Amino acid sequence: MTIASPTVPESVFLLPNQIFSQPDFEMWGDLDEGGVEADGDAELRKLAMSLDAVGQIEALKVFDVNAGDPLLDPKYVVISGHRRRRAALLVNELRTREARALLRLRCEIADPGDADVQTLLKRALHSNSPRRAYTPLHLANLALRVGLQFPGDLQNGCKRTARLLALDPVQIRQAIQLHSTLTGETRRKVLSGELSIQSAQLIGRKTGLDPFEQEAILLRARVIQTEDAIGKYNSGPTRPGAAAAVVEKIEQERIELPAVKRALAERGTSTKKTVAEVREFFRGFDTEQYGLEGSPVRLVFQYLAEVWLPGAGTDATARRWLEGIFGGK
Repeated sequence: MTIASPTVPESVFLLPNQIFSQPDFEMWGDLDEGGVEADGDAELRKLAMSLDAVGQIEALKVFDVNAGDPLLDPKYVVISGHRRRRAALLVNELRTREARALLRLRCEIADPGDADVQTLLKRALHSNSPRRAYTPLHLANLALRVGLQFPGDLQNGCKRTARLLALDPVQIRQAIQLHSTLTGETRRKVLSGELSIQSAQLIGRKTGLDPFEQEAILLRARVIQTEDAIGKYNSGPTRPGAAAAVVEKIEQERIELPAVKRALAERGTSTKKTVAEVREFFRGFDTEQYGLEGSPVRLVFQYLAEVWLPGAGTDATARRWLEGIFGGK
């Protein structure tokens, strides 16, 4: 009896800029960010340093979108290994400046016979699953991506995602509901590790929070954590370099549930404000706490309180003032 030997995937060595990225296969990315996973610059730089010093350990998985046409040159799209590809681009930027040989990545080419969308989705999912735990937002992103590949109602996307992950469809629907209640910026904070998923779930349960309120709550929660950390530092023994360590720790810490609970408790009940109350609120920003006299922030709120609110200024001018400070499209 002849035993067939297992098929070994064909491998090629490619420069990272010869490998194309397709958002459909960046399984855990945030749709609001164009499908690019929120790695964080620091984490990506660490991976780049490892690739440069140690080299590549695991092959990327790619497929040739032109495999069926002998007249076209190969065009390789990455199925798994998006972060390694981005890190390799950083490595080659460094090596170019230092006149060193460029890094080529070892890539396993998917069998053209398996290059249907569903098989590739499964490969992308399974190759990334050992690295990351499933949070509700990752499940929601995946379900929405599956829905894009297999047009139909949301129920169909939930069922397909549940089969891919061997999960209950109800769990997927709950994840999508949470996704829909959070702003894009709040979701980005969760995916990048700046905000705990428990905090995001609490904010998601608070109906009626507009994007500005969500951001204000998270800013206040960050301040609460900072104040607590500084308070602990001030109450303990002073050590050389301790202050700098506290500041670094505060900057790296994610926003946790207790701070978000306190920020929500401070929010109070929304009430309609009189013109006089709004004017006094604006004037509260025209203090040294927000910069020296004539600083941009103070000038903006001076304009709002003394010119725009009384009706002497236009909405367009007020908007240009605000966009100049906070940015805008």
